[in-house]
Amino acid sequence: TPLSPKEPAADNKVKLDPDELYPPVKVRGTTFRILTRGLQITTKGSCFKRGTQSLLPWDGLHKCDLQFGCFSGTLILQPRTGEPHILSGRIAMLREVANVIYQQMNMGHCGKIEPEIVRKLGKSPKVTILGNGLVVKKKIGCCSGVAAFVPWGSVVFAEVAQGWCSGAITLKTMIHQDDVAPPDKKGAQPVAPAADSKTNADASTKALAVPDPTHHEGPQFVSVTIPGKKEALQEVFGLIVKLMCSQSEDAEVEDAPKIPKTTMTKAGIKVKTRSKEQFLPWRSISSVEWSKPAIGSATLMLTDRIGDEMGLRGCGLDEYNAFKALYARLGGEDDSGGHQAIVRKNCRIAWDGVSVPHKSLCSYKYSFYPWSEIDACEMEVTCFGGSLVLVTETGERFVVCTSRFSQRTLFEAMEKIRYMKYHGAASPDTTTARFFAGEKDTPNVCVLTDVSLRIAAKTGRYSHIVCYLDLQQVRGIGHTRAGGSCCKHTYLLVYVNRLMGAAVNIDNILAKDSSLRKPEADERVLMVKLRKGDDAKSIAQDIMTRSMARKQSESSRFN
Repeated sequence: TPLSPKEPAADNKVKLDPDELYPPVKVRGTTFRILTRGLQITTKGSCFKRGTQSLLPWDGLHKCDLQFGCFSGTLILQPRTGEPHILSGRIAMLREVANVIYQQMNMGHCGKIEPEIVRKLGKSPKVTILGNGLVVKKKIGCCSGVAAFVPWGSVVFAEVAQGWCSGAITLKTMIHQDDVAPPDKKGAQPVAPAADSKTNADASTKALAVPDPTHHEGPQFVSVTIPGKKEALQEVFGLIVKLMCSQSEDAEVEDAPKIPKTTMTKAGIKVKTRSKEQFLPWRSISSVEWSKPAIGSATLMLTDRIGDEMGLRGCGLDEYNAFKALYARLGGEDDSGGHQAIVRKNCRIAWDGVSVPHKSLCSYKYSFYPWSEIDACEMEVTCFGGSLVLVTETGERFVVCTSRFSQRTLFEAMEKIRYMKYHGAASPDTTTARFFAGEKDTPNVCVLTDVSLRIAAKTGRYSHIVCYLDLQQVRGIGHTRAGGSCCKHTYLLVYVNRLMGAAVNIDNILAKDSSLRKPEADERVLMVKLRKGDDAKSIAQDIMTRSMARKQSESSRFN
């Protein structure tokens, strides 16, 4: 198909460096070099302007879209922060460049494709299944359109629904609608097709569903629907499940709890009914809740990373406890190492995660959050006491410890949480710890380790706030100078997830301490005022390097 990326030619005459993945591409005075560590962008200088050279790490690339025509096209590379980079040229060359970039965007993970199964979808599908992800395509004219890449790591849920002779596969992703469904010429979002519209069974894929623009209940994510014949969809669904699991085994777990219509494998959870089959990988589960109403059977509710829920009915309390231990083991959590759990404000803090109880008059339930879903720990210290709050990547806050007249319990709980989550790697006593924005062993110093970033801010004469941020949530790093004409200060800009950044209170404290204006973007920026002797460029590079290593390490735990 004209949208399917091709493999780079094996007989390429250009000799590549060991660090290069593709020959350099020159576009209007700008040279793009695709390297193993990122995209190197070099602009040519002139008599009045100096040339620049920058490196965009693969983890800092937000999306890669291909807009194509009959013979030429445009490849749009959108970083997480900053202006997009545009490559124009022949469509054949852009396909090869896009294919190389797709593999790097998926952290190098690539599964095995079975062509005979993929062909059963049809001759010209609007979704191309690759070993490292999906290419979602949308036609905008006679011979033009746009294509967007969705890595398998961003697919959080898969479902196949079957009728008498046909059915459809539904894939839910973590890609925002705005990243795939661009506005039309007038700037308005396209309208979603009617829910009861009939679809030809021979058609390969429906158009992407676009939400009602009047609906504002949080971010909307791309959902891909692939219709087809009943016999072909079951084989394609099995292939998609294998690709989503990457290197994880699909064998059943022997000690899994017995829940009706549910099968638990080392890769994820399968729920099969008479008309449909669902698959939810372990890595996609964000939280676990168990509820027992006064009338009716107990339900185990699983919430994925985009906020959708899947209920498993007929799960007792013993099965819930067994499932929680299994989830902590297969979800990537390590062994306890002999450290006992603690209970603070009815929250149980253990090696596998945090359990938060919710009780009402006639029912009760437990919410379990593994450490992989808790990305920030914030402690507000006042003159006599304070509070300790945990924040998830979706922006949910819950208090685990409060104290009015003693700070000892706060620091004790903070040390326990820090060790349970990072297993000692976040300690400032490590040899690789780096201190900036303050003197060592002072309350307002910022500390960078291999797994976390400690940011502190003063809130009063005898009070301050401290936030431990997981380096997985660092989307980008920058630095700038701002202030008056006579006295300017250097600020370190830490870009984090928008939902989580809005949930922490230190964001507002840091904003009051600077004259910078927050940018309107998907990310939230934390501004840290540096000291006179701090090297802002070196600190920014160090944070980005450790953040990429942290994300690569955590990604390998699920594959």
